[in-house]
Amino acid sequence: MARLFREHQSAVLRERSATFEVEHSVIVLRTWDDLPIGVAPMDENTLVSVPEEELTRSDVWVHTADQFGPFEVTTRLLDGAPCAPGQEWEDVVEFSMDAPGLVNATEMVCNEPQP
Repeated sequence: MARLFREHQSAVLRERSATFEVEHSVIVLRTWDDLPIGVAPMDENTLVSVPEEELTRSDVWVHTADQFGPFEVTTRLLDGAPCAPGQEWEDVVEFSMDAPGLVNATEMVCNEPQP
């Protein structure tokens, strides 16, 4: 049974959380098999970017406000659009991502994301 996310009508189908210690102010979302991630065009922002280089075409970079962390990261798969963020959030970026398979969240080491 799916639970409702906040007071919104979308149900949470899957939720995962992890704590990250990073060294380069970036958390990397990458497909397990390095296939490209499709990301819908988004407004200019400083929190999420999609590298254009061929070697990182399977990456989405989430830029942190601090270089080292720790950062608590939660991903949710919803059955619809998310609700508006709470007032406790300063900046929120919402984007749609289409991955051809499983996605790994990791840190960036030596300018190359590592599994």
